[in-house]
Amino acid sequence: MSKVTFRSKKPYFQLSYMDVFNVGFITVPVVGGKPYKDNIGTPNIDYAKCEELGIKDPDSVGSGYLFREGADHNEITLENEDVIEGIRAYIASRNDYLIVELEDGKEPADPEGTVFECKTALYQLYPAIYKGVSTAEGKTFSFNRGEKQNRYITNDAEEIKILRDYIKTRVDNMFTEVKE
Repeated sequence: MSKVTFRSKKPYFQLSYMDVFNVGFITVPVVGGKPYKDNIGTPNIDYAKCEELGIKDPDSVGSGYLFREGADHNEITLENEDVIEGIRAYIASRNDYLIVELEDGKEPADPEGTVFECKTALYQLYPAIYKGVSTAEGKTFSFNRGEKQNRYITNDAEEIKILRDYIKTRVDNMFTEVKE
C-alpha cells in the first residue's frame, strides 16, 4: 500500500467525511472529533441512513481529515485507497487548487503560458462580465493558480485575446498581464 500526501493552501484545513465521499448530509453528534457514543459505547449513528447514503464507514461520519503535517501544518499523508480516491475526486470537483496532490514531495508546477493576475484570489470572471451582456455564453476564467491563488495561465490565443481586451476596458488595475 502506498502513501499519498496532499497539501492545502490553508493551515489546519479540515475536510469532512461528507465532503470527501460526497454522500449528502447526515447529522451525527460529535464529541472530541469522534461520533458520540452512549454510556455503553454504542455510537449514536443512524446506520440505516448511512447505508441509504452509501457511507462506507459509518463510524467515521463525524470525523474528518485534518491537514496538520508539514512545517506549515497544511499537509496530510494517507494510505487508505478509498480516502485517497475520495480526496482526488473532491479536488477535481472544486477546480480551485485549494488542495493539491504532491508529486515526489513537491507541488505540481503551474503550466507554461501567458499569466494573468487578479487582485482577488479565487476570482471567477464570467462571460456576462467580460462580454458586457447578461445572456453571454463563453468560458469562465478561474483565477486560482500561483502562490496567492490569483492567477490564470493560458496558451490559448483566443483566451489571451479575450483577457487582454477585457483588461483594456478596466481602469482600476484589478486585472493585469504578468510579464515575467
